[in-house]
Amino acid sequence: MRIAYISPTFLSDVDLSLLNDLQSKVDVDYYLQISPFILKNAAVCINKQNVKNGVLDVSDYPELEQFTRVIDKDKFYIVNDTGHHSYSIRSFFCYFHLLIKLLCGKYDVIHFTWPFTKAGYIMYFLRKKMIMTVHDPFPHSSNDDSYNRSVRKVAFRAVHNFILLNLQQKEDFIDYYQLQKKKVFNSSLGCYSYLHIYDSTENTYFEDLKPGYILMFGNILSHKGADYLLEAMELVHKTIPSAKLVVAGRWKWNYDKYDYFKNKSFIHLIDKFIPDSSLAQLIRSSSICVTPYLDATQSGVIMSAFAYNKPCIATNVGGLPEMVVDKKFGKIVPPKNIDALANSIIELLHDHNLLCDYKYNIKNEYELGNKSWNIISDKLIDIYKEII
Repeated sequence: MRIAYISPTFLSDVDLSLLNDLQSKVDVDYYLQISPFILKNAAVCINKQNVKNGVLDVSDYPELEQFTRVIDKDKFYIVNDTGHHSYSIRSFFCYFHLLIKLLCGKYDVIHFTWPFTKAGYIMYFLRKKMIMTVHDPFPHSSNDDSYNRSVRKVAFRAVHNFILLNLQQKEDFIDYYQLQKKKVFNSSLGCYSYLHIYDSTENTYFEDLKPGYILMFGNILSHKGADYLLEAMELVHKTIPSAKLVVAGRWKWNYDKYDYFKNKSFIHLIDKFIPDSSLAQLIRSSSICVTPYLDATQSGVIMSAFAYNKPCIATNVGGLPEMVVDKKFGKIVPPKNIDALANSIIELLHDHNLLCDYKYNIKNEYELGNKSWNIISDKLIDIYKEII
């Protein structure tokens, strides 16, 4: 059985972790999609795009060769789309090159993880062999626009097999898009274990931060609820003056109290892209990670935190309660509830034994148990066999 796995840069963190295990069990080629618009996201940090258009070898991007420690170099390709808009002739030829390569590769399954842009619609020529992982069954409120809705609509009509990563939204997804229930499979995210390639890396980028802080990280969009966490942190500070909050990642929305909180001594805002070597250090040195989202599907941030067995406080939205099982891996609080968020942070900072229990539970379940990549990849192979 031969598998082609096609996925964009902004999902590279989950893909590297999954494929590290999956490639040891089945013949999988990884096709990483790169465009001029997303050169730095998730695991990928590229300063300048290669000018060659089409499907390239990973050696054409020296910045990516570090990942050959977890991915087979001979099964790692770059879909290098140099087009600057969705109708670009360059983009069309890039995906035409990919289509030819997939046809020549005689794959049994074409697994992709995000709807193709309009220049990539020719990929649906292979739809009978396709299965799509749907990371967002419904668009986030911050990017629910006509373009995203249109490419999603095309994908959901063209393809017949889907994988969802949480059970919470499965029935609504099937009903809304009028899909066959037997064609919608379940999987889950494991922890982002690829981050451990940086464990031996000397990194002093955040040496001014004293370990033990509360951490929120990732792209800071309006639906991420950072404003509620900042408000909650003022309450936490009154009870635990030594508590510190670090919010790390690019702010992609205008928050009217940004400057107010930036000047608080107990809040450290790092408003920039954080490369993985630095992110790994940030997570390792934290005590708790927080995802105060207003809406969500599942969260790669939580899976990055779980790679280092860090307990999380998450809101009761989307599939987050399936990931952060309340009082097992952390705490679940209502969205937009500043008091509940503050009280949960205070409880975990005050109770060291509870934190240790949560860390043990995360390690036992996500590294060794039913949520490990070993179990997830076995179930994925069973799905592949079923759709062939």
